[in-house]
Amino acid sequence: MPKVSGFAIASLVLGIASITCSGLLGIVLAPLAVVFGVRSRRVIARSGGWRKGDGMAVAGIVLGAIGIVISIIYLIFILRNPSFMQDLLDRLTTTTTTDGTGLDNA
Repeated sequence: MPKVSGFAIASLVLGIASITCSGLLGIVLAPLAVVFGVRSRRVIARSGGWRKGDGMAVAGIVLGAIGIVISIIYLIFILRNPSFMQDLLDRLTTTTTTDGTGLDNA
């Protein structure tokens, strides 16, 4: 009975994570997804039918490549707009107060 390649599973999981965690984390996870996918396809091809999961490996490679592109675009945006992160942090940490009536005192 053929078993699913662990590298194929890892490639798919890392590919999905690289898209959802774009930016600094994505730029690390995406290349790992591609490397694991390529390695698992080689292992599957050499196994003589004892390993399966080629589709997962291909999906991991594709998702990893997309994750690399998204992360690069994200990093370029952040480097070109350095005040973006500070503005975002300011908005997240700013609090508004009310007088207790539920109405804004603006």
